[in-house]
Amino acid sequence: MCIRDRLTSTAAILVFTTVTGNLAWPAKAAWPYILLAGSVDVTVSRFLYYFALRRLKLTVHTILLTLSPVLAILWSLLLFDSHLTARQIVGGLIVLAGVLIVGLRRNPRPQIK
Repeated sequence: MCIRDRLTSTAAILVFTTVTGNLAWPAKAAWPYILLAGSVDVTVSRFLYYFALRRLKLTVHTILLTLSPVLAILWSLLLFDSHLTARQIVGGLIVLAGVLIVGLRRNPRPQIK
């Protein structure tokens, strides 16, 4: 399953970069990092995802999935020293506000007997 996911992701990225004219072959020194990132992203994240599905309530799991793009942005800021635009900051704050609203307004549904 994990190899199929890697091949599918690789094929999709290859097609997208070729069609848009942005295909660039990585330098030889970058390949170990690419393979490590791909393995961690696909293999470990899938394991953690399915583990979390079994352990967490669906509402908590959904909130965490909503936060994942914001966490990815923060991670990329730390790793790649990238800079956010005002629009990206506003979008991230809107996502965080939505998660906060949903998290605070958790009304338990009445149980049907």
